[in-house]
Order: sequence, then C-alpha cells, then structure tokens
Amino acid sequence: MSREPWTHCLLYAGDEIRLCLQGLPLALLLLLPLPARAALLFEEHFAYPNGNLGAAGIGDAIWSGGDSANSSLAVNTNAALTSAGLFGETGNGFVFSGGTFKKKAAPFTEQSGAGTNVYVSFLLNIQTAGSGAKLIAYLQNGSSASSSPPLGVFLNGTTLGLAKSASTPPVTTTLSAGTHLVVARYSFLAGNDAVDLWLDPAALGTNSPPAVTLTTGTASSSDAAALSYVFLNHAVNQTVWLDELRVGTTWAEVTPTDGSTVPPVSGSGPRFTQVLRTPVALILRGTNGAANGAFDLIASTSLATPVSQWGDVASDNFDASGNFDLTNPIPVGVGQQFYRLRIGGGVTTPVAPQITAQPTNLTVTANQTANFYSTASGTAPLNFQWYFNNAALGGATLAALTINNAQTNNAGNYFVIVTNLAGAATSSVATLTVSNILAPPSIVTQPQSQTVTEGATAVLNVTASGTPPLRYQWFFNTTTPLANQTNASLTLAGVSSNDAGAYSVTVTNNYGATNSSLATLTVNPLSTNAIDFSHVGFGNTGFTVTGGAAGPTVYAGSESELQSYSDVNPPYTIILTNSFTLSGMATHIRPNKTVIGSNDVVLTGGGLYLYRSTNVILRNLTIKNSTEDNIGIHYSDHVWIDHCTLVDSSDGNLDITQSSDYLTISWCKFYYTDNPPDPNHRLVSLIAASDSDDGSQYHITYHHNWWTTNCVERMPSVRFGRVHCFNNFYNSPGNNYCIRTRINAELLVENNFFQSVQNPWEQYITGASGVQGKLFANNNNVPFLGTSFGVTWTGTKTNGDGTIRVMVPGTDSVFAPSYSYTLDAPAGVPDVVTNNAGAGKGPFAP
Repeated sequence: MSREPWTHCLLYAGDEIRLCLQGLPLALLLLLPLPARAALLFEEHFAYPNGNLGAAGIGDAIWSGGDSANSSLAVNTNAALTSAGLFGETGNGFVFSGGTFKKKAAPFTEQSGAGTNVYVSFLLNIQTAGSGAKLIAYLQNGSSASSSPPLGVFLNGTTLGLAKSASTPPVTTTLSAGTHLVVARYSFLAGNDAVDLWLDPAALGTNSPPAVTLTTGTASSSDAAALSYVFLNHAVNQTVWLDELRVGTTWAEVTPTDGSTVPPVSGSGPRFTQVLRTPVALILRGTNGAANGAFDLIASTSLATPVSQWGDVASDNFDASGNFDLTNPIPVGVGQQFYRLRIGGGVTTPVAPQITAQPTNLTVTANQTANFYSTASGTAPLNFQWYFNNAALGGATLAALTINNAQTNNAGNYFVIVTNLAGAATSSVATLTVSNILAPPSIVTQPQSQTVTEGATAVLNVTASGTPPLRYQWFFNTTTPLANQTNASLTLAGVSSNDAGAYSVTVTNNYGATNSSLATLTVNPLSTNAIDFSHVGFGNTGFTVTGGAAGPTVYAGSESELQSYSDVNPPYTIILTNSFTLSGMATHIRPNKTVIGSNDVVLTGGGLYLYRSTNVILRNLTIKNSTEDNIGIHYSDHVWIDHCTLVDSSDGNLDITQSSDYLTISWCKFYYTDNPPDPNHRLVSLIAASDSDDGSQYHITYHHNWWTTNCVERMPSVRFGRVHCFNNFYNSPGNNYCIRTRINAELLVENNFFQSVQNPWEQYITGASGVQGKLFANNNNVPFLGTSFGVTWTGTKTNGDGTIRVMVPGTDSVFAPSYSYTLDAPAGVPDVVTNNAGAGKGPFAP
C-alpha cells in the first residue's frame, strides 16, 4: 500500500472540535481518545435579543415553564460571560435583578436509574449581593416549582450553597469577586442518592471530574424518581449574571474545553497542538514540521471522501522551528468539516468558480420580500458579491440575496460575482419587478353607532384600504362636511344634544372614492341621579371593609412618611399630599389602612404591596412605572381598590396571588403607554400565580373598570377563583384576549362592553390536572363569535408548548354572587365608565 505524508485530522462540527490521528497508511484513520462528547441534554447560550426570558422571540419555545416573562429574569448583552479554558461561549447572558420572586424552567430528556449522573454547569457573576439563602438554579422532576428540589444551588450574598431535597443548604462555600464556573451533579445511586458541587474546577473536558468542592445528600432518603427540568430562580433583591448553562450526563459534556490543551500524539510527523475558535474563524496551530517546508491545509465534510478529492483551503510554510499557525473562516452552512495537512506542497491546481445555479427574474408586490439565489462550484473558499444596476451592494456577500419590504426603487437588474484565488465568475442578470397595484379605496371597518351622555367625548373610527395616500372627509347627517375632520378618526368632545345624528365618512385617493355606512350618535341628557360609588362586591362579603376608619387621619408626602403609617399595626386613614417615588415593593400596606391620594398624586418607580393584610382600602391613586407590580396582593383578604389609575408596570398592573380572597376592584383604569418599562409584559391582572397555586380562595369582583390602550392580556386571567366581571369597558385594540378562565376557575361575565378587541373571553387549557375553567357570559354587547363594534375572535388554537386557547360560548353553570348588585345596560357602559373610572373621578377625593 502506498504511503503519503499526511498528519493529524481535525473535525469541526458546529461548536465541537475533535482531533483524529492519521497514521501513515490511509486506511488507519482513528479518533484520538479525547473525552466523549455526546449530545448535551440541554444547552443555553442565551443567544436572543435583549428582553425578558420567555417573551416572544426570547427563548419562549424553550423556557416554557415557571412564571410568565418578567424583567427580574432577563437576557442582556452586558451579562455575557466567559471563563478561561471553557469552550463554546457565545450569545448574550442572563440577568437576575430586583426583588420579585420569579422563576423560569426548561425541559430536558428525563434521566433516572442507578448509575446515572446528571450534571449542570453555568458561569456566575455577582454584580450586587443580596441577603437570604435562596435557590438560584436547580434540577427538578417535572415542571412544578419547588423550594426543596432534588438538586438545588443556593446563593446568599456571596456564599454559594448546595442542598438535596432541602430548602436550606447544609454545605456552603464563599465566592470571590469575578466570574466563576459552577458545576453540580445529581448521582442516582443504589442506596441514597448524592449531590456534589465544584467551584472553578481545575480540570475541564476530562473523562473523570476532579475532587469536589461540596457534597451532601447521601444520608437523605429523599431521592428523586427522575430529573427532567432545569430551573432558574430569583427571590432576593440582588443583581446576578449567569451564562453558558449546560445539562449533561458526563463531566466532559458540561465542561467542554477550548482546545488550549491537546493530548500529545506519538510519531515524528507534523501535528496539530492547539485549536481555538473565535466567533468567525478557526485558529489551527501545530509543530514538528520540516523547517520552512511547504504544506497545504485541505478539508472535507466526510471522512468517507477519498483524500484525493478533499478541497484545498490554504497553503503555507512551516517556520524555521517547524511550527505553523493558520486562521481560517468557519465554514458557513456546513454541519461538520474535517481538516488535514498535506506535507511537501504539491498543491492541486485550484479550480476557478463556475455558476451552477443562476438567479432568476422575480416579480413581487410592494412591501413583499424578494429572494435571489445562486450556487457555484470551484476551489474553496468562494466569495460572493451581489450587484444592483452594476453597483456593489454593501453586506450582500452570501449565496442568497434577500430584499425585505421591496419598493419600486428596488426594481432593477441584479447579478452576483463569485471569486476565489483562481478566478471569478459572473452570473446572468436577473430582473426584479416591483408591482405597486393601483387600487381605489374600500372600507375595511365601518364606523360604529354609539350612545353617550351630554358632556362626554365620542370617537368614531374607520379603517380603509387602497393605494395611498388615502384622504378622509367626515359628514354630519349625510350632507354637511365637518370642518377640519379629515382623519380616519373623528373625535367629538363635550357633546350636546345638537351633536346627535348620523355620521359618515368619504374616503378618496387618486383612483376612486367610497362612502362609509352611517353611524348614529345618541346623546342622552345628564342623569339627575348621582352615581352610586359605594362598595359593591366580594370585598364586603361577610365583613364590612372600613380600612383605617377606626384610627386617625394622617398625611404623607414621601415614601418614608407613607411607610411610617402603612407598615405598622394601628389603623390609619393616610392622605397622600403630593407625588413621590416608591422603591420596588418596599412599601407594605398592613391591615386596617385606607390610603387616598389627594389632588393629582402620582406614585412612580415601585408599587404598593399587601402581604397578609385585611380590611384595606386604596382609592384615588395613580401608580405607574413600577419595577414590579403596581399593586401586588399576597395572602390578603377583604380589600377594596377603587378609582385608581394603574399604568406601565414591569410586571402586573394589579396581580392577586398566594390564596388572597374577597376583593373588589371598582372604577379603575388600566393602560400602557407606547414605551413602558417592559414592552413584552403588558399583562394587566393575574389571579393565582401558577397551576399549583390552588385552593378555594380568590372571590373577586371587577366592575366598572376601564381596560384601554395597549392592554394585551389578563383583564383578568383567572385560576381557581370565583370571579364576577360586570359593567367593564374594554377598548384595547391589538390585544390578544380580554378575559381568560383557567384551571378550576369559574367566571361570571355580564353586561360588559367590548370594542375593537380580540377574544372578549376564552378558556386556556394546560397539562395540569383539574377541572377546566368555566365561564358564563350574559347580556354583553356582543354575543359569542359576534363581530360588531370591531370585535374579532381567533378561533381555537394549539400553542407550540401544547397549551390550548379555546373559544367557548360562555354557557357553563357557575357560582351565584353572594351580594346584591345593580347592572347598567351594556350600551351605557362606555359613557359611564370613561367619565367616572380612574383617579380624580370620584367625589371622595380630598
């Protein structure tokens, strides 16, 4: 058999690099005995856009467990971490911040059985230390959260702890400043299982782990039946960065090396000694070559390919000491690539590029995407450059060219030139035609009739399509054009009986005109009967809510003054005299308190926190831009929230969890601006935090509330509760749904008014066991699947995580309210709510 001077072979496959030994006979190609790297059970580099983990496009397909997306658990470029010797670092990083208890979970293939090990590794950097030993990462059997999981890694300030099936770590170690590699292991044993932890281990990528830093659990009988989820958990006011999260069954899998140390190879020929990867290139280094001798680097995607057919990548010479150092681009679109050195030159003649697939002519409509494709053969590397009307296009250097949102100025001739060291090839010219269809206007959504009270504001809207620009002219009683009313919306402020009548709009463009249908405005006279703002709802059931009426009236003009009265036991009626900033959820409202805002008081930056509170009244408050909830209610009962305006929270505007019971939310206004602290979390009011937050609690009434601009979901979303929603006004265009019934919940939804919203109500089914949510809808302004007033329905849908959004008719048998109440007619709800809901609208304001 002939012999040729080949040296080692190197495999690049995605994020994996392996070396293999090429013996002189070509038939004896063998992998070096490096630690095996089977596919990881789970690997997360947080390579997502900045934003809340689990939000749309930010790991939502993976991090499906735990809480909804929240700013306390966020992806951020600044948090990307690296560690010397660790391979595969890429993407962004992950940030724990704030003091909200939040967690996210991701699944991996279930592991169990004696002799099985499950490792988890991550990089950790403490930016600001908190206080209190709380879980930061753990492994769990299933998607349910736990405070004492089978394997838990705890953080208390700068102390790292480890526990097995315990809520307090029995063993700890201290962290110094900077970035640390943390590795933990759950070992399924024939007897009691064990957990171990390594902090900054000295040996990475080996078959066997080094000596452990912490170990515990062998004396415990609380063994896991299996492990199938990894959790990230946050419960302390601190800022911590975490990155490069891996779960695997061997030490080598979760501690991949960067190639900085390669086992020695026997033999006297040239060999690779170091393999490094940058984001865009492989760096190959070696030694033992002939001084100043020539060599070629060749590559193939398969070891089965005859060596004579491997492609040439580069040619170079060893230096005077026989060493070499090559930097080559990472192959694009190639799953794996093998490399060899060919000694002594003898480079095969490079082949110039040839176009094997020509780009073709395209015709698209304006705003569509245009895609040109071309392929070429020839000696790698091949370089592509696309041209438009003979001008090179910046950044257009791939085999495919994509033109998003094509416009008429993109129409023209396109071609590509492909080059390599041996020459160039020019494709044929492909013509892009962009068709701007000329269409007259047509009405998509007609203006809707409405009824208002004298002095109110009426808004009529029309939606039209057609070739822009579109022009609008509104008319009153069909023939009278309204001066300066030339937009798609008509706003009539302070209406009187003279404004009652028929309204229409004419829409024109350069190609035609169309007239809308008539919308009738009915103006009712002001009622001589004052609106009853007394407490009606579950909050007063079995108990009369008086707040701080039994104590003195006091005044507060700062957060510290408010806390001095609210975070103590005696009853107080607390009048807020001016606006000020709150710090997170540090302001607790304890039992027997009334908090009322005077004038136009606005609380910003934080929220009010009710924890194990009873007999509380909150009125006439505007709370906005909280870093957590605007109002958070845990383990509390008999609470009345009335005439408040809640805006732009980072978490919920008003969240009710942890078995709270008997609450009334009345005459409040909820909305979000165009630039809230967390654009991905415009989720208004959640009842019960998870499918395990169960019980017979959550008797809650929502009445005469206004859910408006940019509210997307949870108006409310209910687990387990008995919730009565009546005489609420919903007008939040672009929402996902309004009212949602979930596991073990019953909702009574009556006499509400829905306008320009999607899915007035729906049922949500998860994999949790229990009775599916029920709902009875009665006498609302739209029936089930009704499409008047701009209402739409998505139809039943199954999500990627297996959960199901079900369109339900609202005919279930549900509870009967235990209190007396009077229903307003749905037609009058928009007027009475918009004129009376929110802070500053009630007669109680001092």
